[in-house]
Amino acid sequence: ISRYVNMVIVKLNKKDVIMDKIVEMRDSGKYNFLFAIIGPEQPIADGFTDSLEDLNIPCIAPTQKYAQIETNKLFCRNLLKSIENKRHTRISPDYTHATTINEVNDFSIKHSNNVVIKKTGLCGGKGVYVSDDHFSSNDEYQNICQHLLDNSVEFILEEKLIGNEFSLMTFCDGNGHYLHMPPIRDFKRAFNNDDGPNTGGMGCLIMENNTLPYLDDNDIQISCEINEYVAKELQESLGVNKNNIGYRGVLYGSFMKTTDGKIKVIEYNCRFGDPEVIIALHLLKNDFFDLCKD
Repeated sequence: ISRYVNMVIVKLNKKDVIMDKIVEMRDSGKYNFLFAIIGPEQPIADGFTDSLEDLNIPCIAPTQKYAQIETNKLFCRNLLKSIENKRHTRISPDYTHATTINEVNDFSIKHSNNVVIKKTGLCGGKGVYVSDDHFSSNDEYQNICQHLLDNSVEFILEEKLIGNEFSLMTFCDGNGHYLHMPPIRDFKRAFNNDDGPNTGGMGCLIMENNTLPYLDDNDIQISCEINEYVAKELQESLGVNKNNIGYRGVLYGSFMKTTDGKIKVIEYNCRFGDPEVIIALHLLKNDFFDLCKD
């Protein structure tokens, strides 16, 4: 890459230094920044988009307030609940924001110990504890929750979903236009037969005709519509930015087709999925640069 570009290595926790460098490069007259792409979740969460757009550099990434769809799992579930109320359809598992051990126990009893514990903040894909995977008894479940409560770590509890997972990413321009990528299956667990722990991603695949064998056209259509509902609900609930732009960037829905044939949302990311983006861009027939400009 460095052969074709002017590459500058920076520390992502030095936002002011990065912005100063961008201003210096822009003011030198040597560079004309058409747009910026922000890949990882942390700089999006830290408001890099907001700072760049203050410099009149449009971003392929949402502003900090929209990024809450990924950075705050409780915010995400509450937003999905608003969509459910408007659309009269269920797209989320049952969930609760537990703040006491009694609430922890009540939720476990309600779902016969088939529960998932999720830290609400960013954890690099490793802040989730699933029954039968990360804990196998009620005592272990209570110990995890008690540890989080004792350390003032916010978390939610969800009913455990059973089925086949897939990712569906959507390009959003912030003006109500959407282009959907095909569904891609990510494999998070290490080792053969998924025997190991969750990782950031061990690889991914897509099958013939840009689909997956457990999905039909209606499943894919529903997933595309849910992504659009989320982008619209974010704009309705949080408003547009100073340039009258809504959610702009990639909206990544992580879905499951459950054993009863329903499409449910596992979580949302506000960026490209890794490694799913490799397949998505490999399949892309358009010029990616033109797509970003559009």
